[in-house]
Amino acid sequence: GVNYRLMGSDNSNMHLSIAPAIGGQFAVIFEGFTAKLPVLFTYDIADTMNITLGGFADFKSLGVTDDNFGGDGVSSLGVTALFRFEGETFYVGPLFEFSHMIANFGSDDNFEISSATNLLFVGLGAGWYLGREKKQLDRMENKIDKIGDKLEGDESGDGDRYNFSWQSQADGNDTLSLLDPR
Repeated sequence: GVNYRLMGSDNSNMHLSIAPAIGGQFAVIFEGFTAKLPVLFTYDIADTMNITLGGFADFKSLGVTDDNFGGDGVSSLGVTALFRFEGETFYVGPLFEFSHMIANFGSDDNFEISSATNLLFVGLGAGWYLGREKKQLDRMENKIDKIGDKLEGDESGDGDRYNFSWQSQADGNDTLSLLDPR
């Protein structure tokens, strides 16, 4: 699936998005088509903590690989909540999901299995962020900006301008050099 942001930007603390997903399942016992549409609202409580609340509709047209046994599939509606605590490259947090699921399976007009069930899932979400190098570059850029602000010493923006040179080396020794004023 893909996540489309409807509201909010990278710098805002509230985001509204949809994450439609379609797929297929072709396993030993079950086969079929699946589609899911979650609507997600995320609020950044702090730089390293956020909460995501959402609702979703899910449909799976699953059948058993045996041709003598088919069915309409499984559909569900639900809500979810995720509390996420973030580090620089890792996040972790509890996940709660409640859904109402309806399953319809049967082999012919004389035999059908239909079931409606409420489910509560409790789990732990965890993952790694890719792009650690980008975060390092952002940190270096922020350092350069802070040094430039201190050197300017003029809030009006009319102060002297300086030219900096930044060198990052594989051994972790980074060097910031002040060149001649422009």
